[in-house]
Amino acid sequence: MYNSPGISIALIFITVGIGFKLSPAPSHQWTPDVYEGVRNPLFDSNSPTPVVAFLSVTSKVAASASATRIFDIPFYFSSNEWHLLLEILAILSMILGNLIAITQTSMKRMLAYSSIGQIGYVIIGIIVGDSNDGYASMITYMLFYISMNLGTFACIVLFGLRTGTENIRDYAGLYTKDPFLALSLALCLLSLGGLPPLAGISMNPIIAIAQDTLF
Repeated sequence: MYNSPGISIALIFITVGIGFKLSPAPSHQWTPDVYEGVRNPLFDSNSPTPVVAFLSVTSKVAASASATRIFDIPFYFSSNEWHLLLEILAILSMILGNLIAITQTSMKRMLAYSSIGQIGYVIIGIIVGDSNDGYASMITYMLFYISMNLGTFACIVLFGLRTGTENIRDYAGLYTKDPFLALSLALCLLSLGGLPPLAGISMNPIIAIAQDTLF
């Protein structure tokens, strides 16, 4: 019963639906375009940055909470199947998201691909589950991600209001113009990147240790 084709099909469809909200690879194609926004000819503007910041946080938090309930309870007896599926998504997300983020010229698109890589760590917490502090690790990581992500978008909003641009090259020399904004943005970005001794480097091992104890 628990290994029936019907359950497998249901698992695939549910994973696709949740994946659209979490935007892991390979269901991530919409994320960079939404973050950057498509220029509206009526208003001659892109997606407002505060709205993008709101979507980048709420959609992932809601989808993560739904995934923990759906995969842990209805599919408890099919854990082997969805563990493998989520592990593939996590690995693809961490590799593709971080590599493609390096090549971007738009700050918003870079954050979009960075969020794809970050969600790979969240998926690991979902895989580990309630045992081995998997959910606790995931919640801790999400709190860190939310705070640093909102901080980064706040800096982008301030920079955009002053310069009217979002190109990464235009951030050159920011420290000479506004040291506080430059330091705040650097702190948030380096934390998201996991550079020691900032918050990001302490969050990644929490997820990794929980995953290691599972096996």
